Amino acid sequence: MIDWGCGVLLPWLLIWSRAQGATSPHFGPVLFLCGFLWYWGVMDPEGIARSGEYFVAQALEACGVRVVRVDLSGHDLWCRTGSGRLVSVQVKTSSRPRVDAEHHAPRYEFYDRSGTLKPDVYGFVALDLGLVVFDTGMGRRKNLRVVEFTDAAMRGSIARLFY
Repeated sequence: MIDWGCGVLLPWLLIWSRAQGATSPHFGPVLFLCGFLWYWGVMDPEGIARSGEYFVAQALEACGVRVVRVDLSGHDLWCRTGSGRLVSVQVKTSSRPRVDAEHHAPRYEFYDRSGTLKPDVYGFVALDLGLVVFDTGMGRRKNLRVVEFTDAAMRGSIARLFY
């Protein structure tokens, strides 16, 4: 059965509102809706992951990178750069930062549960911020501080890894 609410409609609302710009009056309410649905258990982990995949696809397409969504262990997106290079991407999505005794600053936690097929690039999505940062490496767990997610960091990592 198709999950029309969180699996289909919500990711596209998030993409549409982000495309309108972070200052769009629609962006805040859509992020609030994502958080509300996740908090009350309406948005399951698969819906959160799918939202992140669609968001990353939109962010890359907006920068001129051709994107195809795939369902393979270890690969979520295949991207064709402007230079013709093919790049595989594994998207890791976190819905909100966490604070624990070990790390006093809020951090997003990402876990790698994929198999032996490793991607060229990882996309780390802070869903509540509507931002993604790309990197080439990840261990079994990666923590990123909230301050590492900025528009400049997102644009810089896209320019560095996809051109």
